[in-house]
Amino acid sequence: MTFQPTERLETAIRRVGNAVDLLRNMPGRAYSHGVVDAQFTNWQSEVQAWRKACAFLDQSHHMIDLYVKGPGAHALLASLGVNSFANFRPGMAKQFVVTSPDGLYVGDCVLFYLEENLFNLVGRRTVLDWVEFNVASGNWDVTTDRSKHPIATPEPGKALVYFLQDDTNYQSALRPTTRFGLNGSWVGATQANAYFYVSVDPGEQHLCASWQSWAQAGHTAAADHFLAEADKSYFFVVRDLYINADHGPASMKLELTNSDEGQLLISKFGFSTSRARK
Repeated sequence: MTFQPTERLETAIRRVGNAVDLLRNMPGRAYSHGVVDAQFTNWQSEVQAWRKACAFLDQSHHMIDLYVKGPGAHALLASLGVNSFANFRPGMAKQFVVTSPDGLYVGDCVLFYLEENLFNLVGRRTVLDWVEFNVASGNWDVTTDRSKHPIATPEPGKALVYFLQDDTNYQSALRPTTRFGLNGSWVGATQANAYFYVSVDPGEQHLCASWQSWAQAGHTAAADHFLAEADKSYFFVVRDLYINADHGPASMKLELTNSDEGQLLISKFGFSTSRARK
């Protein structure tokens, strides 16, 4: 096989006129990890979604998760990152840029503030290794976990409700985004084999699920109710179904599943974080 010499970067920039237009209009396709089909428009819309709406990024196939938990977690991460933590609150995510004490660049990753004293770092192992090194060599009141998912237990006197989206039987590259509501308010969203959980008071609970902006589909919404007991966990699964156009439109089914299946699905699914539009 004969390989043709590639154009020099400097020559390409001069040919196009500037680096921005050159990169925006590259003829080559984006890099694929080979395990999922691409679901994107372009990087401009992704950046706008981060700032103005909501962006879904599947990082489970090429990134590592590190969960940092404990009273000292916020102070630890703030001491290692160069960007401000002043307005960083639970339910938010940010780019986490890390340097050495001498100011040398270590790396960056995405930092999710899941809940009080619980953070998730998602990225290549450079930053994650650096955080774990500082935990081991310092005096921080934190624990770290590289397992894929956080382990949640109900707060005393509360119940946990898990919301899962199971796309095992959804035979299409484009997956629906599912919103979940609880007692009249939207509490989160998932896409493509993902889950999240919320804490509730004991008593009657009313929940619903619906697909966002999904045309030519059958059942795209469902509702249920149950009686939550203190110190227990409940697993509600939306099972999405689509084979092909000959077998009818896409549809969903919402059901309460047992804890064994719920935990099995969680071990395979990604943890979803979402934030309501303002």
